[in-house]
Amino acid sequence: MSGKKVVILGGAKASTDIIYNSLKTYFDIFKVIVEEAVPTRVFLKRRIKRLGAFKVFGQVLFQLFVIYYLNLTSKRRILDLKERYHFDETPIEEEIKEHVTSVNSDETIMLLKEI
Repeated sequence: MSGKKVVILGGAKASTDIIYNSLKTYFDIFKVIVEEAVPTRVFLKRRIKRLGAFKVFGQVLFQLFVIYYLNLTSKRRILDLKERYHFDETPIEEEIKEHVTSVNSDETIMLLKEI
C-alpha cells in the first residue's frame, strides 16, 4: 500500500463502486466523496437560464433519442465487459463515504483541505 492518501470523487453510481473496489487492493483509499444527483427539473431550469431554451431543448432531444438508444444497444457489451474483467459492484462502506451536494461546493473544498 502507498503512503499517500487517495480520495475518489464520484457519483452515486455503480461505476464509482467498481472504481473503488478495483483501486482498494492497490491503494489506501482515505475517503470517497459522493456527489448527489441534482433533480432533473432543477438541472434543466439552471441550464435554460445559462444556455437558453432552444439549446437545452436540443440537448434534451439528444438525451431522449440518441443516449436512450445507445443505452439500449450497449447492454450486452456492458455485461460482456463486467464478466471479462470481473467488475466488483459491491457497495462502498458507508464509513468511508462522504455525501455532498456538489463537488464544487464550499463544503467539499473544506473537506478536501482537511485531508
